[in-house]
Amino acid sequence: MNFLTLHYSQLDCFLSIQTQLAHIRHQIDSGLSVLPQILADTFLVKDFVSQQARLKKELSKRAEYAEDWLMERFSDMVQFDEVKGGYHLYARFPELDVKAFNKLLDDLLDENIIVGEGQFFGDTVPGMRISFGHAANKESMAYFSLKS
Repeated sequence: MNFLTLHYSQLDCFLSIQTQLAHIRHQIDSGLSVLPQILADTFLVKDFVSQQARLKKELSKRAEYAEDWLMERFSDMVQFDEVKGGYHLYARFPELDVKAFNKLLDDLLDENIIVGEGQFFGDTVPGMRISFGHAANKESMAYFSLKS
């Protein structure tokens, strides 16, 4: 048998290579596998734009449901700006005093309709923030309601 003999300086060289290989192995093990990277790339490159357009269209429709509901329910009492994006609509009731506005909030609560009261958003005029993100259709205007 032929045995390989190593000089001490050669052993240091092998330890250096071993350290570098261990570092490379660590980098490979701590990274994402190829499959999730391919899936993320496919979504971000191919589907992102179409999904974003679909989401904007759907949220715009749901915002319209909320606006229609407010006008049908509170017509001459409510003021709000047309929703330009996002998940919420902010409505103000400047003609109502605190007592009347609290009654309105209580009535909504009796119907299981949950809104964010304007004072929590820094408003001094009676107002409310309505979340419309989960209003799937116009008939589900109890879209802010808690399901028991």
